[in-house]
Amino acid sequence: MKSEERSATTGLTHNGTWKGRGHPEGVNGTQPVVSAHSATTGSTHNGTWKGRGHPEGVNRIQPVLSAQRHHRGERAMRTMKPRSDTRLRGRPPIGVTELHLHLEGSLAPESAIEIAAARGHEWGSLRPRELRKRLRYASFDEFLTVIREMCVILSSYDAIERAAWELSARLAHDGVEYAEVYASPYIFVRWGMDFGETLRAVDRGFERAEAEGLTRCTILLDSVRQWGAEAAEIVLDGFEKTRLARVVGFGLGGEESVPLETFREVYARARGLGLGTVVHAGESGPASDVRIAIDGLRTDRVAHGIRAIDDATVLDEIVARKIPLDLAITSNYRTAVVSGEHPIRRLLDAGAVVTLSTDDPSLFRTSLPREYARASMFGSARDDELWQIAHNGIDAAFAPPELKASLHRKAEGRRHEQS
Repeated sequence: MKSEERSATTGLTHNGTWKGRGHPEGVNGTQPVVSAHSATTGSTHNGTWKGRGHPEGVNRIQPVLSAQRHHRGERAMRTMKPRSDTRLRGRPPIGVTELHLHLEGSLAPESAIEIAAARGHEWGSLRPRELRKRLRYASFDEFLTVIREMCVILSSYDAIERAAWELSARLAHDGVEYAEVYASPYIFVRWGMDFGETLRAVDRGFERAEAEGLTRCTILLDSVRQWGAEAAEIVLDGFEKTRLARVVGFGLGGEESVPLETFREVYARARGLGLGTVVHAGESGPASDVRIAIDGLRTDRVAHGIRAIDDATVLDEIVARKIPLDLAITSNYRTAVVSGEHPIRRLLDAGAVVTLSTDDPSLFRTSLPREYARASMFGSARDDELWQIAHNGIDAAFAPPELKASLHRKAEGRRHEQS
């Protein structure tokens, strides 16, 4: 085993203790240790939700969202007068699923620094607070640059397996029962790693976590749009060779300036392989991109899709066909694709099927409970709308009917607990 891969295994152990260099309080900072074996859910003695993890609750897993003056999206979050979210505090988390979540954007800063130090990357010399200052984006392109650096940090099999395990632990902490996680093995293939081994590393991390009672995570194979249809075909080739049961879907992300029409055959092939399909569209690109995604690629879901509000005919079709839009509110503000009121309000008013997720939770310093709170704050979503969004996230999942039925029952149980 390479030394960099051995070093990448430091961090949270199977029993929630820290085995890396230094004391947990020094290495972890604001990142509490999550107990892998703590699978209990429900309320503490004082009525606050503790989830399956640290008893101090969901707000300790990530630092509080901070305003950044140079960022127009975050300036909007700061200057708007949002609806208060106090009615959501101390209650069981509403969301039980996440469908729009990238593994490469989920690694906590503390873990990124630990792995970077072992690899000799410059981030290894930073303190968590210093790294968080770098996780600020004046544009969508700046965000893509940071994502690339995070992939450099993760470019060993042990680091990827660790990231998968830690993500499941964090999701369990936030009350998430089921997640579909985008993973991009071909990114690492371009840096000399093996596709199958990379994918199996993700699978091992999730499998170990699930065996320990943490969140059930499945995989959405992700290709990079600006690398073209040829790269996407290679991703599907890799799936055909591995046929991992945990892989349930195929998606496409990246720069939205690249025409979607070139991926028609790719999406037809993905459907033929029995995979659910998603495409990132209408985030920084126009409503016409969403039109191509739903009509040309015939995607099952659209990641983001917020620009559909700019074309009534596109929005009407999404509503009529009940095509789910996997929204990520904090992401849209952090990457400056939204300023002012978030489009979720107009989408809800139009009758669109929307789900809520975190996209890149560590890079955007968010969690699923926070996304539901922000739907209330920045989209004026009512309680009944929030619970419908939770059920949408179950219905839209690429999961078997019996699992969906179980998740619906859990969501209703939480709703009754709140009433």
